[in-house]
Amino acid sequence: MIEITDSALKEVRQIQRNEKMEGHGLRIYTAGVGCSGLRYGLRLVDAKGEDDSVFDSKGLNIYVEGELGDRRGGFIIDYIDDQRVKGFTIGRIGLGCGSACSKV
Repeated sequence: MIEITDSALKEVRQIQRNEKMEGHGLRIYTAGVGCSGLRYGLRLVDAKGEDDSVFDSKGLNIYVEGELGDRRGGFIIDYIDDQRVKGFTIGRIGLGCGSACSKV
């Protein structure tokens, strides 16, 4: 299961318009390993990768890198814009990691 919040979807749509990338999907990929486990990254792509799983959330195609799509649980993508933080967060659903496990 992949969930994108309304604030994250709004920001993705704005980036798509600004960068002339309408129709591109959002890809979740492994961006490294930290002290809390895997770190995740996001990028807009025009097509799924060979081993990606494809999900739809609120009309946006979300591609999940290879084996990440096969793991137990899912992802929630959020966008935060407050006095302390501005950016996307990617959290895992159903893995008991608490709040967002990775920030990009």
